[in-house]
Amino acid sequence: MSKAERTAATKAGKKDLERNHEMKALDSRNMAMHAFHDAHQTIDSLEKEIHALHARTGIEVLLIATRSKTANFLRPYELLPKHMSLTCITQILMTILLLNGMFTRNDIELLLHSWKNGSTKFRRLSNKEFEKWEQERFQSALDEMTMNEYNTSDRNEELNLNNQPADQPEPHKSSSSSHIPRAYPPTKAQPNPANQPTPPPSMPIGSKRPSQEPNGPATSKRPKPAPLRNSTTINTLTSASGAPINVAKAPRKQRSDKGKKRGPHKKAGPAPST
Repeated sequence: MSKAERTAATKAGKKDLERNHEMKALDSRNMAMHAFHDAHQTIDSLEKEIHALHARTGIEVLLIATRSKTANFLRPYELLPKHMSLTCITQILMTILLLNGMFTRNDIELLLHSWKNGSTKFRRLSNKEFEKWEQERFQSALDEMTMNEYNTSDRNEELNLNNQPADQPEPHKSSSSSHIPRAYPPTKAQPNPANQPTPPPSMPIGSKRPSQEPNGPATSKRPKPAPLRNSTTINTLTSASGAPINVAKAPRKQRSDKGKKRGPHKKAGPAPST
């Protein structure tokens, strides 16, 4: 087939193929898992192409990828070059802070032309001036941090006072400490020698010691503990998931006299005389 014949034969199929490729490239994913895999593979290929482009031309590229819906599984991805990573770490200020009170564009243009003309230059601070500037900057940051902590503590105290019940009296400080009871550690009571029983007199060797019977009423015996068969102890075995495990009870050995009638033991007769 000639080239014209091949073109005429594949013209209709070529349009369908191009349409299918376009749908595959631009059609939205219905399932979140399919969208995640598509995004992950595409970002990996883009990262390789960006590194290759930087190696060939030296162009710095900043790439940030985030999900547009909470149902997606893609985590935030960023590709930062070396020069831009420092800017992102130090953070970009939301407002422009100008020195020496320059808030208009005319002041900035005047300063720019002054630098170009050479009438304005940077001056290096001396050691004393730099130490003074550094101390003032540190003191201002410390005052700001202390003020923030003070405001936070005042806010917490206000919340505690608002949450305090109405019938509970507010704590107050007493002017004197005479009415405050002091807690001392409990001390053991010292035995009184008059109440202690006198030791019995020594008895001669070989004599019997008289029985010591209590003068008071007889003391009651301690109750016996309940038998083990009435206890409510539960012994069970569970698996790692918490499901109970049935343990088969081992069968006991069958007695040899099972089913036989047992009577009184026979008395042994007298031994035969020799």
